[in-house]
Amino acid sequence: MKKGSSSVIKWGLLAILGLVLIFGHNAALNVVCKIVAVGLILVAAAGIYDWFKTKSRDRDAMTILVGSAVVGLIGIWMLCNTQLFIKLINVVIGLVVAVPSAVYLYRTYKGDRNMTTMIICAVGIVLGLVICFNNAATTWVVVAAGVGLLYVAITGFLAENKK
Repeated sequence: MKKGSSSVIKWGLLAILGLVLIFGHNAALNVVCKIVAVGLILVAAAGIYDWFKTKSRDRDAMTILVGSAVVGLIGIWMLCNTQLFIKLINVVIGLVVAVPSAVYLYRTYKGDRNMTTMIICAVGIVLGLVICFNNAATTWVVVAAGVGLLYVAITGFLAENKK
């Protein structure tokens, strides 16, 4: 396969993935949740297998065994109730944005009280809460990722094949 044809395949697949995320975002989230669920089950199975291999009864080994069992149950529950987890994605993303912003705002307030940093942190908190309580936020995030992938595919293809 020549360099030109591999370039077309590489950038074409990236563009297709971007289009799938843009136009099939609900199906994409469903697939991602199922892949994560299977991953959790595999991680749990590996932890449980490791415990059976060593059969250690010390505190650390028992903690790993119980943790692996819990992770496995969460993976099975997630595989069976994928739609519930799709609904929770926006809450997780919102908290990931809001909580660090709140922590940084607190540290800035206790420290140098830089007004610009405090305003940016406050905007981060508000944005995180909007994402957390807005059901359409998950769609926004997935479509934005798709647009980003499509942009990278087009510009990468053009840059690589520039003469």
